[in-house]
Order: sequence, then structure tokens, then C-alpha cells
Amino acid sequence: MRYLVIILSVILNVMGQITIKKEISKTAGLPDTFIEKLMFLLCLLVKPWIIFGFCMTFIAAMLWMAALTKTELSQAYPFMGLSFVMILLFSWLFLNEQITMAKVLGTMLIVIGVIVTNN
Repeated sequence: MRYLVIILSVILNVMGQITIKKEISKTAGLPDTFIEKLMFLLCLLVKPWIIFGFCMTFIAAMLWMAALTKTELSQAYPFMGLSFVMILLFSWLFLNEQITMAKVLGTMLIVIGVIVTNN
């Protein structure tokens, strides 16, 4: 059960980041001056999809804390490496980002690391 909570935490965190990136991609980009940057970011904070993305990330953090009550950090944390796999796939699916051989090889190395550290 604790691994299910860890995996769910990772999935929600990734989906929160994808949601935020998808919404931010609709903007013109970060302005030049400090005040304009601050206003731009504050305006983003009230967008419903940004709020939803942060809510997913917050729920992921709560699940992570729950998982850590029953799991050693050194055993749980390598699962965060799975976020690289999910980000690679979900950013291709939902954000039309390119999957390159370097990204695939790097992601495979991370997965191998997760397996090795959990055995």
C-alpha cells in the first residue's frame, strides 16, 4: 500500500507540473522588468488551471508525507526518478515536446538507478 501512495504522489506531482506548463504555454512569456514579471506571475496565480495544477502538487505533497510515515526516505525517494519517465511521456503527449534519443537513454539510466537502489 505504501508504494501505491508513493506512486500516486509522483503521478499527481507530474500531472500538476504538466497542467501548469500547459497553461503557461498560452502566455506571451515573462516580461523584462521586475515589476512586470511580478505582475505577470501574480496574474498567473489566479488562473483556474494554474490553481488546479498547484492543488495536484499540494495533494501529492500530502501523500508523500503520509508515505514517509511508513517508509524510509532512502527507500521512497528513488521513486521520484519515475517522474522523469512520466514527464518525458506526458510532455510528448500533452505538450507536443520532442522525445530524443538522449532523453530516452537518460531516462533509462534513471530507471535502472531506481531499480538498483530499491534492491
